[in-house]
Amino acid sequence: MFKSVWVTWPALTKLGTLGIFAGLLVLAFEREELFANNLFDFERYGEYNEDIVCDDRSLSARTEDGTCNNLDNPAEGAALRRFGRNVELSAAQGETDTLLIPNPRDVSNSVMGRDEFKPATSVNFIAASWIQFMVHDWVDHNVDEVGDPIVVPLPAGDELGTGELEIKRTKADPTRTADEADYPNSYRNKNTHWWDGSQLYGSNKAQSDAIRSFSGGRLAVNDDNTLPTEFVSGIPVTGFNSNWWVGLSMLHQLFVAEHNTIADMLVSNNPGRSDQWIYDKARLINAALMAKIHTVEWTPAIIANPVTERAMYANWWGLLGDREGRDDFQDGVAKLAEDLAKTDSFVKKTLGFNPALKAKLDDAAFLEHAIGGLIGSRQADNAGTAYTLTEEFVAVYRMHPLLRDDVEVYDIGSNIVRDRIAIEDTRDGDAEDVMSDQGANRLWYSFGITHPGSLTLHNYPEFLRNINVPLLGDIDLATVDIIRDRERGVPRYNEFRRQIGLTPINKFEDLTDNAETLAELKRLYNNDV
Repeated sequence: MFKSVWVTWPALTKLGTLGIFAGLLVLAFEREELFANNLFDFERYGEYNEDIVCDDRSLSARTEDGTCNNLDNPAEGAALRRFGRNVELSAAQGETDTLLIPNPRDVSNSVMGRDEFKPATSVNFIAASWIQFMVHDWVDHNVDEVGDPIVVPLPAGDELGTGELEIKRTKADPTRTADEADYPNSYRNKNTHWWDGSQLYGSNKAQSDAIRSFSGGRLAVNDDNTLPTEFVSGIPVTGFNSNWWVGLSMLHQLFVAEHNTIADMLVSNNPGRSDQWIYDKARLINAALMAKIHTVEWTPAIIANPVTERAMYANWWGLLGDREGRDDFQDGVAKLAEDLAKTDSFVKKTLGFNPALKAKLDDAAFLEHAIGGLIGSRQADNAGTAYTLTEEFVAVYRMHPLLRDDVEVYDIGSNIVRDRIAIEDTRDGDAEDVMSDQGANRLWYSFGITHPGSLTLHNYPEFLRNINVPLLGDIDLATVDIIRDRERGVPRYNEFRRQIGLTPINKFEDLTDNAETLAELKRLYNNDV
C-alpha cells in the first residue's frame, strides 16, 4: 500500500465484497486499538458510590440521575460526573499562553464565516436538528457566571469595529482536590453520560417530575398534544431546553408522542402495572429507538461510505445483519471466512502491511467481536476504564455549519417555497409559534426535502457569528467553538492526529488545494502545521 497521511481503507471498497469486509476488519482493529490506548478517566467514583443505594427498580430501569447502570460502580455515567478524555492526560492541559493564538475571531472571520450557502446534498435538513437533539441527551457544560471572562480582541478590519468579545469561561470542577494537581483541568457533565433520552426525561428528579403526567406512564402534553411551555420564555418544558429552535420543537414533540404511544401500548398489554413501571419501560424503548436511528440512519448518512455504512449496521445487528439483510450479510461473511482460511488469503495479503492486524485475523475472539457487533452483548466491556463521554467527543460534534440560513416552508407535495423564515426567527419561544402557524406536518415535509449546510470551511452561518444567547449575551459562536477546545485541552489538529494513532500532516497543502484558503491558513498559523 502507498504511504499517505490519510487512512487508505476507504479505497478498499473498490475491491468489491471482500474489499468492504477487509475495510471492516481494519476499522474493527482500529477500534480495539483505541479502546486499549485512548480511554482515560480520572473521576473519584469510590466516594460517590458510598452514598448511592441501588434499589430493585434500578435493576431494570433508568434512574433519573444516571446512577446504578453499573452495579459494580453505581456512580459511573451519572450526572455531574467528570468528562473523560480520549488523549493522554499529559496532552490534555488547557491552553493559557496560547489560548488566543491565532486570534479565534480572526479564524472565524477568515476561514469559517459563510460566504455563500454550501448544501450537503446527500442528506436532508432533519439531520441538522437531529444531531443537536442527540447532543442535548449526551453533554452539557456549565459556564462560569462570576469568573473573569476570556477577552478576545477584535482583529483589524472586523465588521464589529474595534473593541473585544467577552466569552464566559467553562465552569471549573468544584470537586477537585490538591492530590489531583497533576491532572488536566476537569469539567463535569450536567447531563447523564448515558444514551438514555435525558433531553426528554431530564438528568435529575426535579426535571423528571416536571415532564411527567403521573398517569399511565405518560409524559405531560396539552389537550392538542403540543408540549407545555414555560410561562415567561414560551419554550417547551422538557429535559433540556437550552439553545432552542423549531427543529428541536419538532423532534421533542415527536418523541414525546412516541413515548406516550408506547406507554398506551404497554398499559393495554400489561393490566395492573403501575404508572412508574409503564413510564420506565416506555423510556427504555423510546431511548433505544433514538439510539437505533442515530446508529443505522443518521451516522451512515453523514459519513456515507460502504465500509462505514456496514460498520454502523454491524454495531447494531452484527455483521450477520437484520432479518431483511441477513442473507446478503451471511453471503459476505461466508466469503470472508472462506478467504481467511486460504494460505494465499486475499484479505490477509491486502492487510498484511499491518502485522498487528494480520495477527488479529487469527484471533477467534477478535473475529467474533467484529462480526457479532456491540448491541445485545451479554456483558459490558469498558476496556478497563469507567464509561464517560469525553471532551474530545464533545469537540467532534461541533457541527454548526449544518444549519441553513432559513427554513424554507413548502405545502405537502409541492416543490414551491410558500414561506421563508430566517432561522433566528425560529428560536426560543418563537419556535412554538412557527409550529402552530405552519403545522408540524408541513414542517416535517419541508425539512425532509431541503438540505442542511455542508461541514466545510466558509460555511458557518453568519447569524451564529453574531447571536444573543440567554446568560451568555452577544457572542460569535464560531469563536466560542475554537476557544472551548483550547480552554478544555483538546489538542490542536496535528497533535490530535498523533494522539489517536493517525499520521500528522506535513503541510497545509495536505488539507486543501484552494489557493485562497491555503493563503489564509498559512497566514493565521504562521505556515506552521
